[in-house]
Amino acid sequence: MSKKEVAKRFVDAVNAYIEVQNEKMKRYGLTEFLPEVAYLENEQEDLLIRFSKHTFPDNTPHRHLYFFDEFKQNSEYIAFGGNANYNDVYVVEKKTGKVLVFSEEEKFLNYCADSFASFLEAFTVLINLEAALGRKKEIADPLAILNEAVAAAGGEEYQAFYKFIFPISIEKMLN
Repeated sequence: MSKKEVAKRFVDAVNAYIEVQNEKMKRYGLTEFLPEVAYLENEQEDLLIRFSKHTFPDNTPHRHLYFFDEFKQNSEYIAFGGNANYNDVYVVEKKTGKVLVFSEEEKFLNYCADSFASFLEAFTVLINLEAALGRKKEIADPLAILNEAVAAAGGEEYQAFYKFIFPISIEKMLN
């Protein structure tokens, strides 16, 4: 799958989730809605750089992932985003291209994906799940969805991370 297709699938998932959130807000009588995420068209631009230019609503995507406006980097890592709930920082390891997560105190927590593109693919699976849950669709096999996210990330070595960030309502079914 091309970088542009990965980016489009991720943005599509985020926009579907935003649609669910806006419907929920409408039911509660709120009038200020979350804006959809616009697509970036420059296919030649590095995927990591493209996502730094997106503006995502505060409560999306899944588990409050956000992207930095400007990357922070050192000789080993490029920090591209974080998790607002836990103040974790997501980085790409320059040597391997893998995505890792560190705590706010710069303590290594977990490997997340083989690459930034596979990280986005795994989160696309989870965001689509969140949208389905928001639409009150029955989830036939939560374990299959978890396994799909793990496979999209690059394999079993990432299972602990995706089990941790899996939607809480589904996570209870798995334990």
